[in-house]
Amino acid sequence: MKKAFFFIFVFAAICCCDQALKYCAYFHIQAPVLIAALPFNVDLSLHLATNTGGPWGVFSSWQMSLLALRILLCGAIIIYLIKARITGLRQFCLTLVLAGALSNVFDTFYYGFVIDMIHFTFSGRSFGIFNIADASIFTGVILSLFEKKGGARAASN
Repeated sequence: MKKAFFFIFVFAAICCCDQALKYCAYFHIQAPVLIAALPFNVDLSLHLATNTGGPWGVFSSWQMSLLALRILLCGAIIIYLIKARITGLRQFCLTLVLAGALSNVFDTFYYGFVIDMIHFTFSGRSFGIFNIADASIFTGVILSLFEKKGGARAASN
């Protein structure tokens, strides 16, 4: 039961932080704001951008189809989390993906688009603009790849 509360806390923390930062960005950022100049010529700034499509704005003309697909995938993840009785790293990864996905779905319903605001540049080249939800989805997917690789290695021994 303690583990369930941990995953609920992680889910809620990601959604709340993401929505709070999106709200602040949408209503208070008019121009890009440099947050930090990091080592190796890396800059972190807040820069308001809206996105009606998928990553990097692809499929922006398919907004309603993407929304339906996102909702179906979130439902599938929820059902899998409940029915499969998974634990550990896989559950954590899916919690990260679900929190990010549902937070972006909420944006589409509330604003009509997803709000992005975190902007990294490396040696003057833009990495793209994203949000906490996107970072959560990315982290969940990358961790699940390591989990699968580690699981495959353990199974072969």
